[in-house]
Amino acid sequence: MKVLTAVMGSEHQRELSLLALYICKEDCPQPLAEILLTLFRDGCSVTRLLAALLRCESLRMQALFTGHSKMPLHAQFEDLRTMVHDFNGLQDAVMEVGEIYLAETETKTIRSLDMDEEVDDSCGRIAGYMGMSDEEVERHSKNVLLASLIEWTRTGRARLFNVFRGLPVTASVDVVGSEDDLVHIRLDRDVGKVFASHPLQSRAYLACAGGEDQVRVSVQDVGKTLILKLEDVSPSFLDRRGDLGVQITDDVPVEILMRGRKVGMVHLFDASVTGLGFILHQNDQTPYNAGDEIECRFKLGAKDFKASGWIRWLQAHEGGTRIGMELKSDKVTQQTLQREIFRVQREIIVSMNELDMPEAFQPFL
Repeated sequence: MKVLTAVMGSEHQRELSLLALYICKEDCPQPLAEILLTLFRDGCSVTRLLAALLRCESLRMQALFTGHSKMPLHAQFEDLRTMVHDFNGLQDAVMEVGEIYLAETETKTIRSLDMDEEVDDSCGRIAGYMGMSDEEVERHSKNVLLASLIEWTRTGRARLFNVFRGLPVTASVDVVGSEDDLVHIRLDRDVGKVFASHPLQSRAYLACAGGEDQVRVSVQDVGKTLILKLEDVSPSFLDRRGDLGVQITDDVPVEILMRGRKVGMVHLFDASVTGLGFILHQNDQTPYNAGDEIECRFKLGAKDFKASGWIRWLQAHEGGTRIGMELKSDKVTQQTLQREIFRVQREIIVSMNELDMPEAFQPFL
């Protein structure tokens, strides 16, 4: 229940307590489908629900790998098989109930999107403050930091997070003090996992008061407490993502077509049920423009995909170009893509449990 509340917030307490009973295989007085449907009807986002379930699964796997080390190997595998089966059932239920909810509200697409508005909500991009001058952004950042410091000090709590291959890694932290642009938090293994999930292992984000902004933090010192230096403030992206995506580590070539003719090749970078991200390498000069309608063909896992949509944004990326594509609504394609995303998510969960703690933290954990 604590894990669910940490990710989902203090709302929906009755439904979350029932969901916790279901996850823990205790007697639950209400069917899972009814619990999920109530959450959707009350405005719960699919992103946060899946993030909460993934967080629970990660902790359960961690407990399994730690507590079963002395048990026979066949018993370890049997417990792991049962756990994965149960988690797959939960994800399938979220999908099935989500479709019921969408039909119930006569929604035509998985995510409503304003075609005239520039959208940038992927896990790896933090949108700027559009339409604000540098002076207004600086003033806003100072006000956000001041309000957040007051709130963190008053409650003694804050939310720390990173994104690991597209999945959120979060921890509810104890704030034990602050001074100027420094915040002192208590170091534990959850905090260590958040930092371990970042390539630099010294960067993370704190959710600001109100939830509309985030502040990047870096490790200033490690001792009795972890001292974090407050850096840039930016709009929060974690809670605004319309759906949960994943980054693809496999080399997946993608054929791009326009008006039925092949125009080039790119590589798959990330995927969600409403959009795809591609990488166009430096040596590939095929021109693409925001607004272009394209088709793409690729193979993910054992599945062949053919999808169509529009290029919504392009940006520089490590000497090449990163491209964001919005998918046209196609129930069959999106259902198949969702199942493949779930498969990748499970791989990422296992990888999370294998992350090495930052070396500087190890003496204090």
